[in-house]
Amino acid sequence: MNLREDMKRLEAGVQVVVSTPGRAYDMLKRSALHEADEILSRGFKEQIYDLFTMMPPN
Repeated sequence: MNLREDMKRLEAGVQVVVSTPGRAYDMLKRSALHEADEILSRGFKEQIYDLFTMMPPN
């Protein structure tokens, strides 16, 4: 899938996003994940950080 198709799907509304870190970063950078700041402000920042630290580096 290309980034444009992924962004359209996100804008249409999804419950769960499964992504590589690079794709997630690209989408956050392009403001496709509008609620990311809200998620981080609700105290999920540490949980998300912990998830990323548990992932293998590649």
